[in-house]
Amino acid sequence: YATAPDWVTLLIDRPRAEIVAELEKRLAALGPGTEAIVVVIGFAVVDNGRPLLACSDFRQADAAGTGLPLADVASLVEKSPSRQKLLLLDVSH
Repeated sequence: YATAPDWVTLLIDRPRAEIVAELEKRLAALGPGTEAIVVVIGFAVVDNGRPLLACSDFRQADAAGTGLPLADVASLVEKSPSRQKLLLLDVSH
């Protein structure tokens, strides 16, 4: 399975707001006939039963305020116009 380089966005060591903005932009731009594949590799914490991804600006003392809720990522993928969606998680905590 080959993907053109301009179809791939690597978000390595980025703050939460930048990751959300880039996901929103890239996923919203997809058409119904495209495939949306989002791969998340990283670290997460569970805060009050909610899994939160730890972005570069994550602070354990304020996990709820600085973590990126996994539910938000899933929601962004679901809202994409693409009919074929895949969210792959390789996350440890």
